[in-house]
Amino acid sequence: MSISIAIVEDEKNYNNALKKVIDYQNDMKVIAQFFDGNTALKKLPDFSPNVVMMDIQLQDILGIDIIEKLKKEMPTTQFILGTSFENDELILNPLKADAKRYYIERL
Repeated sequence: MSISIAIVEDEKNYNNALKKVIDYQNDMKVIAQFFDGNTALKKLPDFSPNVVMMDIQLQDILGIDIIEKLKKEMPTTQFILGTSFENDELILNPLKADAKRYYIERL
């Protein structure tokens, strides 16, 4: 059984690059891609992914806020947040929002 993953990233090229890397793995499959946070907030529960990889700071909403709003509706989903800033003060907040990990985005 493969791990189902949803990507929430407003930078289209990075979103598509993540999808290619993940889909190359035998045990992982991207089942949804979102390019803005509000669409993800509305539609993520319909997909019930095992994992959501999401930018911490989307143009329209913070990834942490999405987690706060969805964690009761999606209790088994693991959230992983990404940022392009190694010293981003928002990195300190993911654990408060029940994110399991964070990653540094490298373009």
